[in-house]
Amino acid sequence: GLDEPVEGYSNFLWVIWLSLFERLGWDVTAWARLSSAACALALVIWVSLHARRRLSLGPGATAATALFAATLPPVAVWATGGLATAPTALLVFGVYALLLGDPERPRGIAAGVLAGLTGLIRADGAVGVVMLRGVAGLLWLAGGRPRELKRALLRAAAIVVVVLGAHVARRVSSYGDYLPNTARVTAAFSVHRLERGFDYVVATLLTVPTIALVLLVSLRRWRAGLASVWLTAGVVI
Repeated sequence: GLDEPVEGYSNFLWVIWLSLFERLGWDVTAWARLSSAACALALVIWVSLHARRRLSLGPGATAATALFAATLPPVAVWATGGLATAPTALLVFGVYALLLGDPERPRGIAAGVLAGLTGLIRADGAVGVVMLRGVAGLLWLAGGRPRELKRALLRAAAIVVVVLGAHVARRVSSYGDYLPNTARVTAAFSVHRLERGFDYVVATLLTVPTIALVLLVSLRRWRAGLASVWLTAGVVI
């Protein structure tokens, strides 16, 4: 009926965060953009520091990594968009860096916390988390680092199940649905959406050819160093 409540947003945690500024009487639009920009800046810094540690980059290569990441059009545009895009990207990369970024020390608890936050900040954030966990599972089955990765996976999975399970239960009890209304309207699965997604990826590579160029140059220049990260990094890309 018309009186039934509807969850008209798909970014729960972002709405909660911005509601704090509304409660204080501050300009929500301005703080949304500032918060988004701060997350994008944190993402660029984290990516650069992670690349420096994982690939033993020097100061010049680290600075080039930061410059490349910061000037990518999607990063530059969504950094000040005010939406949950930049914080979602930050959290997804955080899950990757903590769970798969260090071959010797996967950090399951921290990755699980960030994974839970990813599912809370955007309804489709859980998709990226599932993809990363799938890759981690494949690496575990391959036997490269079974004990540490298995333990980290179990810890992360337990946290995600508790956090997202509680969130979905709240959603069902409040709105009678396990998905937000906006997700059902805009993100229904279909062949047409797969085609649009493919076109989106191709258009990005055509309009920003430096992405493919950097990947090719990196494989040629640092082939040995990148051999251990190509699968997980490829999933993130």
